[in-house]
Amino acid sequence: MNILIIGAGTVGTFLAKALVQAGHSIVIMDSDRAKVTNVQERLDVSAVHGQGTDHAMLRRADVAKMDLALAMTNIDEVNLICALTCKRMGAKRTIARVRNPDYLDSPEINYREITEVDLLISPERQTSVEIAKFLENPDAVELESYAHGAVQMRQVALEKPCAVLGVPLAEAKFPEGVLVAAIRRGAKIVIPTGKDRLHLDDLITLVGLPRALEKSDPLLGQTTPEAKHIAILGGGHVGRNLARLLEGRPCEVRLFEKDAERAKTLGETLGRTTVICGDASNIDVLREERVGSADVFVATTGEDEDNIMATQLARELGVKQSIVLVHRPDYASVIQRMGFDHVLSPREVTAKHVLQHMMDQTVRSTSILGGGAELIEIIAGEGAVATRHPLREVRLPAGTLICCIVHGDEVRVAHGDDIIAPGDTVIAIALTKAVRGLRAKLA
Repeated sequence: MNILIIGAGTVGTFLAKALVQAGHSIVIMDSDRAKVTNVQERLDVSAVHGQGTDHAMLRRADVAKMDLALAMTNIDEVNLICALTCKRMGAKRTIARVRNPDYLDSPEINYREITEVDLLISPERQTSVEIAKFLENPDAVELESYAHGAVQMRQVALEKPCAVLGVPLAEAKFPEGVLVAAIRRGAKIVIPTGKDRLHLDDLITLVGLPRALEKSDPLLGQTTPEAKHIAILGGGHVGRNLARLLEGRPCEVRLFEKDAERAKTLGETLGRTTVICGDASNIDVLREERVGSADVFVATTGEDEDNIMATQLARELGVKQSIVLVHRPDYASVIQRMGFDHVLSPREVTAKHVLQHMMDQTVRSTSILGGGAELIEIIAGEGAVATRHPLREVRLPAGTLICCIVHGDEVRVAHGDDIIAPGDTVIAIALTKAVRGLRAKLA
């Protein structure tokens, strides 16, 4: 696929790297010559120095040949104009990054329709949604939903002795509606059979019905209750959106914002959130506000150093769990060694949503699990090989497993006697090398 990325900042560069690795042909454009030179030296991309709103520069970038144009600068209005211009000049699809909620939710003006953009994406809003998921499921390492929420994937680290360790999976007493889809042991990932056993320190991928997955938590030694007292550092886009999401939940939320004017505005617009004007990277402020008694501390500012320092202080004061937002890619390895419970990056969240939007009509979503495996949501095609026989008779590629089948309103974990019908939604796992073969069986 030919893709134009306008904006060579953190988000644009990360997307370029992810898309090059996925085998796409990338042209990246930016008005900052130093950024253009930097990305051209680091990645196998073509680069154009110029404004994304300049017709001449877009022609130079061959915008008319682009299957997708991504407007990823730091300025909403520039992104919207870029997306509109690219579409008018021949780009087949466009995606624009926006931060102002008015462009996403205005009841009076449909900005997506006016600018003819195919998708408006807010990294900050998507990141706040991801954080909210972890707050609801504190023991999950990763969490995704499929089939409009009917099926869920959770990755769980087996860090404590529990009832299912050392037992063949066929004999482990998981609730009905739960499947162990993958086991990651060190750098190796395995699609298990009923004979495989779970070991301490395994990272396992569970797929199934959300309520059934909740019932499996005690079996896995996952006993952390849902957070009731949450402290948020930063009243910017992510912190504000997260507080709004949490106001509908039975929890107490305190939001720290050091800018007095912004803190006042937040206090007026957030109904159930306690807004505190203070610098939460100052340990005296944290002590005074009893942050150590919080179940979770979430650092969401735009400054990585502030997020890291404040979170480390909160942990020293006794906070039970921590979630840290990190923007700079070169901080990732350092952060991982510090032992924070969850580290999120808006650029990675954005890349995930862009990649999902790029799927063809039969593939609704895909999740990279790490270790060389993917979880795929795909619509079974008319006449597909996998729809002609019971699953036990279908010769699926090695390293693949059909996890769940959604037929109308019925959701079930797949068994050997099941027959997939054309139009069913299928959630499957596959080693990366087997993904193409699995899709061929279901298409």
